[in-house]
Amino acid sequence: MEFVFRIGRELPVRTGSYTKEQVADAVDAIYPAIEIGDSRLIDRATAGMLAVCADNAGGTELVLGDEISAWQHLDLANHRAVLWINDQEVAHGYGREVMDDPLNSLVWLVDQQMG
Repeated sequence: MEFVFRIGRELPVRTGSYTKEQVADAVDAIYPAIEIGDSRLIDRATAGMLAVCADNAGGTELVLGDEISAWQHLDLANHRAVLWINDQEVAHGYGREVMDDPLNSLVWLVDQQMG
């Protein structure tokens, strides 16, 4: 399970990093999502970074859940995501398993685009 962030306003190019609060303020909605993985590469370990990027890092499909526009009150770091198959829990995880908070990965991405 993943969080998809929809940016609702422009984040201007600037020197220096954005804060988590500044980036969060630009997010107008989030979506729960599941990434379906599949790779065209026979051996990703030896394919090289450019081939892995061209292969979309093995992601082929993205299944979006319902839009959550009033997300700001949610504690994404401690949000528990559960995978159920046939009414049985088969896996779970927490938002904090992604850079301590899913918003941190978005801040990192925004800052990479600025550099």
